[in-house]
Amino acid sequence: MIRGGWKWTWRPFLYVWAFPNTFLGLVLGLASRARMEMGEDGILRFLDHPWLGTAVSLGHVQIYGRENYRQKDGRWVRNRFGHPVVMEENLHTRQAEVLGPFYLPLHLLFMTLSLKLCGHTHRQNLLEMGPERMAGPWPWQVKESAAAASGEIQRW
Repeated sequence: MIRGGWKWTWRPFLYVWAFPNTFLGLVLGLASRARMEMGEDGILRFLDHPWLGTAVSLGHVQIYGRENYRQKDGRWVRNRFGHPVVMEENLHTRQAEVLGPFYLPLHLLFMTLSLKLCGHTHRQNLLEMGPERMAGPWPWQVKESAAAASGEIQRW
């Protein structure tokens, strides 16, 4: 079997499918002259972005605002659920690989709906529920993750 199995077989297709999002990330990152580093699975990270106050994933590009991505000891900053922000952003990259050019419009739609429902862009956002809680890239995995933690199921 190929190293990594299906992941390496499908990798070129996933990069092409997610490229519209990746292209926007490259433009935003390169225009800012933020510091770059390569992450796992070919994810390009822009660090200390001057225009962003948070982290954002656009395809295979992750952009982190100024000094809000690593703690003084070098560990990644944690999100509101106590999980490393980089892991949350990696799950958003997986979403972009599946949704392709629909990822960004869907994310903006779900952010808008969440804002109208509860006054916050993330709390009811279907594309944030799984990644924020490290349950997986999809909202239905949040329930599955809780069941897995209790030993009811073994998934993800």
